[in-house]
Amino acid sequence: MLLQAVIAGQGITLAREIIAQDELEAGRLVRPFEESILSVFQYFFVCSPEQLDESNIQAFHNWLQRELHG
Repeated sequence: MLLQAVIAGQGITLAREIIAQDELEAGRLVRPFEESILSVFQYFFVCSPEQLDESNIQAFHNWLQRELHG
């Protein structure tokens, strides 16, 4: 349900690769950045292709990077 909301343009999410893979391969979701979080589980930051260039997406990514890397 969360991925469907993202596909509909209602936001962005961090998702495990196994959950988002079909949508990524079909082009319904994109990874705006190549970075991934190293953990026991792998998560990806995904959004709809239409959101890719939005400044708030870039701002969220920058904030997330600062939080993850201290």
